Amino acid sequence: GFSCAAIERRKPRRHVVVECDANVRARIPAGVEVVSDYVPARWDRTPPQRGAASHGVEVAATTWQAYIDSVSFYDDAERFDAVFFDDFPIVATPSRGSRWRTFLQAVRPLLRPGCRVVGYCCDAERLRAALPIGYSLVSVAPFALTPPADCPYVSEAAGDRCVVAVIKHIIL
Repeated sequence: GFSCAAIERRKPRRHVVVECDANVRARIPAGVEVVSDYVPARWDRTPPQRGAASHGVEVAATTWQAYIDSVSFYDDAERFDAVFFDDFPIVATPSRGSRWRTFLQAVRPLLRPGCRVVGYCCDAERLRAALPIGYSLVSVAPFALTPPADCPYVSEAAGDRCVVAVIKHIIL
């Protein structure tokens, strides 16, 4: 979707998309392989340089929970230095903060120290209160929210309070 395209424009050295929705995967551009029995790609000991033309996109047709359970990294060069968490749906509910908390706790072993985790959220204060130890909310920025009427992704309850949150994984 839109977030994936924005990330690709920055030409990351590695881009892993974990997408469980078949309708969203159907919009992935031709030439990008979608793997249903996902086994993470391993780099040699020297990953490509940031912005190199040879950067790759890996698409895992699974949930983030299954992806995290299937991955183990052997050295820091394979860990992520940035993660975009785009969980479905964006709603303003008391459980929303806990979904972030659950994700941040689960993804911690895959992150480099200082990693940024960015994503959409409806209530920055609830998110701040839900952060597990080892994370801090660095910034929040409101964004215009005008989904089409048939969009199941954003609840009307989200209203105009949606923000892009930037969270930092702190070295403990």
